[in-house]
Amino acid sequence: MPRIELQDPFGQCFTIATMNRELLQAWFNEWLPVTYPADADPALGDPIIRTVYPLDIYGTGWDWPSDSRYISRPFTIPRDPAKALAALDERRVWIEERIREERR
Repeated sequence: MPRIELQDPFGQCFTIATMNRELLQAWFNEWLPVTYPADADPALGDPIIRTVYPLDIYGTGWDWPSDSRYISRPFTIPRDPAKALAALDERRVWIEERIREERR
């Protein structure tokens, strides 16, 4: 997993960089209920991932597609922490599909 910026409804960002999915899930478990409490107005929308920055910590290659046209596009994820990693996985697939389409 890459470095992720989660934006709350008021524009403040919270960031994590980890290669550990369990740690990332724990982070979502902690921060999504804080940034989007269960009683928050639905009009605030869903949590926003501002950016997903690829990491190459060990010098073995990027852990996420690194095309800046797509990693810098904000997208939403569900408020439910249990669905956050699946949303990131879906976004990764979406980015990879865009890259493949452009190479055709």
